[in-house]
Amino acid sequence: MAGEVWALPVAVVQVVDGDTLELNYNLGFNIRRTARARLLGVNTAEVFGIDPRTAKAAEGHKQAEWVRAWVAAGAAAYKGGWPFVASCEGFDKYGRDLVRLERRSDGAQLAAAIVAEFPAARMG
Repeated sequence: MAGEVWALPVAVVQVVDGDTLELNYNLGFNIRRTARARLLGVNTAEVFGIDPRTAKAAEGHKQAEWVRAWVAAGAAAYKGGWPFVASCEGFDKYGRDLVRLERRSDGAQLAAAIVAEFPAARMG
């Protein structure tokens, strides 16, 4: 199964921080799966486990709020129940799905949008 990519319709349950989301996957046949997912291609500033008074924490919150707005725009623009597609490419050491997230309304990729808004978030 190495190298396989699974593209599934999803709804975003929660934006945890700028590069981590809680997703509800539609697996078909009325089967759902909710899991944490880590976006591929970006590394945003942390919001957990650091002093909340630091500039890095402020940047992390700013990036997370921007992602929330991006997600809200995608959910509002799509008239179906599953406004996003997640391409899952494996799992990280914390068990999170490694995904690329796309809005179904316009095909925009979340990681590319984050990098356009916050160039320092580019990973690799």
